[in-house]
Amino acid sequence: QKIKVHEPCGYAYKVVLSEEFAGDYDSELVVYRDSGHGKVAESFIVSLHEEAERLAPILETQKEMDLSPEQELTHRAATVCWLCLDPFIVGDEEKKKCHDHCHYTGKYLGAAHQNCNAERQKNTRIPVVFHNLKVSE
Repeated sequence: QKIKVHEPCGYAYKVVLSEEFAGDYDSELVVYRDSGHGKVAESFIVSLHEEAERLAPILETQKEMDLSPEQELTHRAATVCWLCLDPFIVGDEEKKKCHDHCHYTGKYLGAAHQNCNAERQKNTRIPVVFHNLKVSE
């Protein structure tokens, strides 16, 4: 039985960020074509590490919460956690009400339990999506 070995000959990628980061990171389409060295996979990994280093300052951002007077009124009136929809319990450290906000943008998200807020930690993972990984006949 013949075994086909797929040797990558190049790659292309683009970093796509959500709207709130649009002005913080300039990303062009990166295209790499092998020039005969056979180091495509190694080059791709190096490129991903370089992108991660460029993204690090954005992912390390800690913006203070931006809360309008109307949002504060809504927060005070809230009786259930916006994450789990269970009621707040006065005197219970885990079930008490706190302000949940996005640490990247400072945007107020809603009234949350202390423990629900802590569990919804800031994500610093960078997802990588592959497609078209098929062996051509």
